[in-house]
Amino acid sequence: YRPIYEESEIEQLLNVCVDSAKKLHGVTKESIVVQKGKEVSVKRESLLSSTPMTVMADAFKKAFIESERSDMDFLFEKNEEVEPTAYGDPFLRTLYLLEQGATLKKEDERLIILKDKKVIKEVPAIKVDQILIFGNIQVSTQAMKFCLEENIPIILLSSRGKYFGTVESFKRINVELHKKQFEKADDKRFSLEIGKAIIKAKINNSKVLLQRYSRKRPFISINTEIKSMNNLLDKLLSVKSHDELIGIEGAASARYFSGFRNLIGDQWGFEKRQKQPPPDPINSLLSYGYTLMFYNIYALIRMHGLHPYVGFLHGIRQGHPSLVSDLMEEFRAPIVDSVVLNLITRRSLKKDDFLILENEDSPCLLKDGARKVFIKAFEGKMNSSISHGGTGYQVDYRRCIDLQVQALRRVIEGKSDKYEPMMIK
Repeated sequence: YRPIYEESEIEQLLNVCVDSAKKLHGVTKESIVVQKGKEVSVKRESLLSSTPMTVMADAFKKAFIESERSDMDFLFEKNEEVEPTAYGDPFLRTLYLLEQGATLKKEDERLIILKDKKVIKEVPAIKVDQILIFGNIQVSTQAMKFCLEENIPIILLSSRGKYFGTVESFKRINVELHKKQFEKADDKRFSLEIGKAIIKAKINNSKVLLQRYSRKRPFISINTEIKSMNNLLDKLLSVKSHDELIGIEGAASARYFSGFRNLIGDQWGFEKRQKQPPPDPINSLLSYGYTLMFYNIYALIRMHGLHPYVGFLHGIRQGHPSLVSDLMEEFRAPIVDSVVLNLITRRSLKKDDFLILENEDSPCLLKDGARKVFIKAFEGKMNSSISHGGTGYQVDYRRCIDLQVQALRRVIEGKSDKYEPMMIK
């Protein structure tokens, strides 16, 4: 058997084989023969030897025997059909509906998107874990019933991202867990410790993002902002009250966005973070990105049985999913802010992509094309790889958020003593 490979693929294959061999025991680099551009072979008898048998080794051995394959091509094969687990897919596949006037229907095992009686997209229902609907889009009764039966939340927003509500099943409500969560939220000491951990991660991650982008722009100085943020991190150690914690968070945020403004320059009209309404393109992008991330986190919290409206850093407030806001703080900079900086510095978006009204009280809005560009970049970021500090796993950002939700749940249940936030380096 003589497959032809590029030289880079040969090197990649060798590294994969060696790494796998170490885990399987008894297979060394010398037992793997590679002739670049000509032949790839693995000494099958080494893999099937009588070395100590781990679960992974046993599975690997059976795969070779059952498939009757001696080649390693399967390492490069991609399986596009990835089914959700029994507890929901931790990678959370999201269907975004943006086409105004469209209708979402269900036929057989597929979700169909139509406009003017023409099918514009078909999606296998098994590939969808949540649906975000922006603006004037209809959902058929059959599609809604299917989503409720399959625990697929439908999140309704305006075309500009304002939240209206969620259509979701009650199957995952965990009353006992919610009771513990309310009790912990009433514990001021517990809430303060969780809040301190989250704000520590937020300041650290914001600082690291500024440092990363400033390395590419040595002519821009953010030393003052970095020094201030380091000082605020030191002050966190001695925080004794929630009000003091919020004060430090506010000061750090102001210093961070000062550095953020320096990195993007004056041409975008960005002065500071403003939400309601966003007066410039940068604030508009940040708000839109935070909305997308907010409801991704919301779905993961619901998936693990926690109450999204009972937080620790952000107090309980009518109509506000405060636990979602808590967990968002760790990921604002590394996900959304990073996407915004990347789109702006690479000039993927221009001022013409925004609707900027002369009235000072009117919001700056993304045009339809800009929203699609942003969602594509956002999803790319969510699917990009990062090392998760708590486990050491190399995962994508969605899985990383999922692991943080699980970590917080363990602390609430008393299975872990301390919440370790996600800190990037």
